[in-house]
Parts: sequence; structure tokens; C-alpha cells
Amino acid sequence: MTRGFLRFLRGNTIALLALFIALGGTTYAASTALIGKNTVASPQVVNGSLQTKDLSKKTRKTLKGSRGLRGLQGARGLTGATGAQGVPGTAGAAGTAVAYAHVLANGTVDAANSKNIANANIAHPAAGIYCFSGLSFTIHSVVTTPDAYGPTDGILVNPTFHGTPPFGGCASGVNGRVRTTTVAAPSTPGDHPFYIWFE
Repeated sequence: MTRGFLRFLRGNTIALLALFIALGGTTYAASTALIGKNTVASPQVVNGSLQTKDLSKKTRKTLKGSRGLRGLQGARGLTGATGAQGVPGTAGAAGTAVAYAHVLANGTVDAANSKNIANANIAHPAAGIYCFSGLSFTIHSVVTTPDAYGPTDGILVNPTFHGTPPFGGCASGVNGRVRTTTVAAPSTPGDHPFYIWFE
């Protein structure tokens, strides 16, 4: 029987091959005709097999919910270590003032805010008159300013350091004079504190 079957196969190989090809083409054609492109329905889909990209834009939009409430702020982290100190900068150029002073109303010098001016350099012979003498530097320019203003009257500070001594109210041989008054009585000297700057 086996020999007869083998003999049958040998004699009909081509015919059998043609039959299988014909049947396969018919199956493919039938499946294509029954299930067209983009026509897969729910029964043909394996549960859990679809991905987000397989869904329409409209469907994907419905999957996105509203933004939730903002969460509580987290605890502050630990403070980092202090960095290394930077390299000190180069010292600036020396100022141009050869001397300056904060002179109090009684004619004494505020030493903590003065340079090259001492009590010995100032005489206070009368109200509002301050005479400077014995200065160890050459005077090129002088700037003065009051260190405060009264409740209603502004203080006026008038320096006189150029000209021929004696200056009014000072003895001969002085280097210069500062006269302090008020706006309300500019011709009447009165004691007031001031700052003076020499270059």
C-alpha cells in the first residue's frame, strides 16, 4: 500500500502543488473581501492589545483628565556649606584730601572723623568764628558744609582761606577762617558744627 501511495504522489506532485496554491489564494481573497482595511471590529481585537497610537485623536483626547490641584510645597532643603573666601582685591588709590575735619560747635575737633587737623589748629575767639592756624600742608582748595540743619533756619558756612590775614575776628598769622551763621540772620555769627575738607 505504501508503494502505491508513493507512486501516486510521484505521478501527481505537480497537480497536488497546483491544488494547494489555488486553495491558499482563495482563502486570502476571501479574508480580504470579508475584512477590509480599517474595518476591524471589537470581536476581532484581543483585549489589552491596542496601544494609544491605534486610537483616534478624539478618543485620545477623552482619555486626558483635567489638571489636578497643586500639591503642597516640599520642605526646604539643607543649606549648603559656605564657599571659600575669595582673593582680596587690590587696595584703591589714596584719596586726594590732604586734611579734613568735623568741627563741633564749640570749636573742638571730632578726632574719629578728622585727618591732619587737631584741636591745636583751631581757635574759637567769638561766636561763629573759627580760626585755623599751624597747618602742615599747602592749601589749594577748601570745601565746607554744615553737619545739621536747625528746625527752621538753615546753617550757612563761609570759609575764607585765600587773601591777606588777619581775617575778621582772627589774630594775625592764621591760615584762614570759617564763619557760621543762619539763613534767618546771615550777618550775625552763631556757633554751629561743620565739616571742612582741604586739598
